[in-house]
Amino acid sequence: MRVLIDILHPAHVHVFRHFRTAMLDAGHDVLVTARDKEVVVDLLEAYDIDHHVLSTQASGSAALARELVGRTARLVRLARRFRPDVLTGIMGPSIAPAGRLLRVPSVVFYDTELATVTNRWVYPLATAVVTPDSYAGPVRGNHITHPSYHELAYLHPDQFQPDPARLTAFGLERPYSLLRFVSWEASHDVGETGLSLADKLAVVEHLAAHGTVAVSSEGPLPRELEPYRLQGPAHDIH
Repeated sequence: MRVLIDILHPAHVHVFRHFRTAMLDAGHDVLVTARDKEVVVDLLEAYDIDHHVLSTQASGSAALARELVGRTARLVRLARRFRPDVLTGIMGPSIAPAGRLLRVPSVVFYDTELATVTNRWVYPLATAVVTPDSYAGPVRGNHITHPSYHELAYLHPDQFQPDPARLTAFGLERPYSLLRFVSWEASHDVGETGLSLADKLAVVEHLAAHGTVAVSSEGPLPRELEPYRLQGPAHDIH
């Protein structure tokens, strides 16, 4: 079997890396395509995963639309050369239309009901949409559910054992708090807003009274929060 895996977000690297290894070990061919977003490329390189970068994350709704069109066109050209038996990935904005165009099955995994705009047109184009059985949104198309979560693909005890000693590489010691600030530039974030700088500073100040605070951020950190930036190997974050 020939499988094409499309990676759009750092978490997707973790979701699919064990599956990729299992497929290769079984003698199948696997091609990984990627979107250069945050530490996607860093993770792929850390895990020694060969990949083809199709696009870089854009900013703003118009630029996101142009990026999607461009990366889908590049995916189609690459898929024609690779000749996959199946396309798979999370969210699926490129693999669903590419699969329909190339007449290749596309299997879209997702767990985000709030991405209503993308889900509305991606789901009907996909051959199958696979979600956790806790997924509460509508799915127009062939809907398959499973009693699990994406995170268990890489945090299940069969795949992952926590190692407190790894905290040293991040300069952390217990007790500590880890804050994650997103960039609000995903397609399903358009028109939405998050915490203000004052809100973030208030949260950090409160948590700092109880231990070390580290901040992981998709976007640039304000000067006031820069001292809290999480430093360490991205592939060890879990």
